[in-house]
Amino acid sequence: MARQSSYDRHPYISRGSAEECVLGWQSMAQQFEMTKVVCVERTGLHEREFIDTRRHWFTGNVPHDTHGGVNVSNLVQAREAVVESAAHAFVPFVVHYAETFIVPSTVGKCTVGSKGAALGTECATVKAFVHTEACT
Repeated sequence: MARQSSYDRHPYISRGSAEECVLGWQSMAQQFEMTKVVCVERTGLHEREFIDTRRHWFTGNVPHDTHGGVNVSNLVQAREAVVESAAHAFVPFVVHYAETFIVPSTVGKCTVGSKGAALGTECATVKAFVHTEACT
């Protein structure tokens, strides 16, 4: 069953070819003045599930926004990455491969970026959050 909501037409979410995904992220990278962002994939939860999951592939910094909800993420590819708050809501911290980290709802905008041995390599996180219209 194909999804038809406006939520699924977000320009930065992979809906088709890898090329479409990369082009969408290049546009977002320019908006946030970041480079080397590669792709975001919506993973396989059913459209009626209230939790949404996204896989982010990157080689630089990836912008995230909690949209007022808690975000639970896991570093699934890379030796390490750094998580930083745009508003300095917390001290930047390093996560390692297979570690899970939580970004509280009050943080708002933050970034996840490659660090140390992972610099210049393809990294990935999986993020879970409660689906709201603010996430579109």
